[in-house]
Amino acid sequence: MAVNNAINDDMVVRYGTAYLKNEMKICEFANRKYEKDFTNKTGDTLRIQEPNYYQARDGVNFVPKSINQNSKALVVMDEFGQDFEIDSRQLAQSFPDLANAVVKPAIESIKVEANKRMMAQINKAFHFTGSSGAPLNSFPSVNAGRTVLKKFGIESNNAYGIYSIDDYASIAGGLNNNFNTRLNSFISKTGDLPYFAGHTILEDNDVLNHVSGTASAATVTVDGATQSGLTLNVTGLAVSDPDAFKEGDLLVIDGILATNVNNQTGVSAAQFSVAADVGSDGSGNAAVTLNNPITPTVLDPNEGTVTDYPANGATVTVIPSHQKNFIAHPDACTMVSQKLPEAPGRVCRYIEGSDGRGYMSIRYVRDWNYNTGAHIFRFDVLMGFLVFNKYLALNISQPASV
Repeated sequence: MAVNNAINDDMVVRYGTAYLKNEMKICEFANRKYEKDFTNKTGDTLRIQEPNYYQARDGVNFVPKSINQNSKALVVMDEFGQDFEIDSRQLAQSFPDLANAVVKPAIESIKVEANKRMMAQINKAFHFTGSSGAPLNSFPSVNAGRTVLKKFGIESNNAYGIYSIDDYASIAGGLNNNFNTRLNSFISKTGDLPYFAGHTILEDNDVLNHVSGTASAATVTVDGATQSGLTLNVTGLAVSDPDAFKEGDLLVIDGILATNVNNQTGVSAAQFSVAADVGSDGSGNAAVTLNNPITPTVLDPNEGTVTDYPANGATVTVIPSHQKNFIAHPDACTMVSQKLPEAPGRVCRYIEGSDGRGYMSIRYVRDWNYNTGAHIFRFDVLMGFLVFNKYLALNISQPASV
C-alpha cells in the first residue's frame, strides 16, 4: 500500500464541508440574519433593538405611544474547537480512512457543541406547557405547544420543535395508526415525523433534562407585596437549603396572568425563568433572580408583561424536573458564526457550510510537532448565541391547561 506522504488539505476542506452540511438541527433553524452586520468595525458585540408591540387606540383622540428603546447584546465570543495529533504510522492510511478518523469526528464534535450552546440559550424560554415526567404520545401533546404560541400572538405555521429522541419516538408511536393511511405509512416505514401540528418536528440527542430545585416539592409563597422587576422574594422553603432553586427552573405565581405581544391581558398563566441557582436562608426565605421581569401593566401600560403585582402570600409553583423539549419560531433564537483570522506561518484553510439561512465557518490549521514527530490538526470556531424574543419559544411536555 502506498504511503500517504502528503496531507491533501483541500480534500480535508471538501470532506469537512460535506460533514458540516448534515445534522445541524437547531443551528439550521436559528435566525442568521445578523451575521452580515458584524464587521471589523463593530467588534464582538452588536446591539439589536427589541421590537415594539402596541394595542390600537380607542376613539379619535391622539394618544401617542412611547417607543421601546430596549435592546439586547449579541456577543460573538464563544470560541471552541477540536484538536488531534496523529503519528506517521497513522498517516499511512488512505485519505478516506484519515477523513473518517480525524475530519468527521472533529466536525461532528463542533456541531454538537454548537447545538448544546444554542440549546442552553433556547432553554431559557419563559413558557411551559405540559406535565413534567409524562411522555409525549398524542396529537394534543404536540398541538399544545402550537396553541400556547398562538395565544401569545405568534404565528406558529413556520415554527419548529426539537424533542429528545425518546419523546420523539413516543410521539411517533402514539400517532401511528391514529391518522390517515399516508401518515401511518410514512411513520411505519421511516420512524420519522413530517411537518405536523403546525410545525416541523425534529429529534436531537442534545435536548436537556432539567433537574429542578427542591422548591418544586415545597409549599412556596410570595414574601412581600407589590414586587416587580427581576427579583422575587419567596418564603416556605426548607431552611438553609443550597438547592432550593436551580438555573432554568420555571415558576408560576398564583393569580398572575401574562400579556401577549399586543399587550392583551389574561391570555395564560405567567411563567418565569430562574436566572441563577439560589439557596434559602436560615428562615426558609430566598430572593430569586429571574430572566424575565415582573412588570405589571399598571406600572408600565406599554411594556407590561403581567396583569398585576403578585399578592403577598400567593402560591409559587415550581415546575418539577422535566425534559426540555421546545417549540420555537425561527426568530426566537439568533446564531452568528464569524471567520477567524488566518494562523500565520501554518497551513490554514476554512471549512464553511451554508444551509440557505446562514453558515458556519471552521478554521482548520495543520502543523508538525518537532519533538514527537506528530502531525497536529486543529479546528476552531467563533460563534455567538442569543434568545432574542421571550414570546417566541416555549418548553413542552405532556399537555395540560395553561
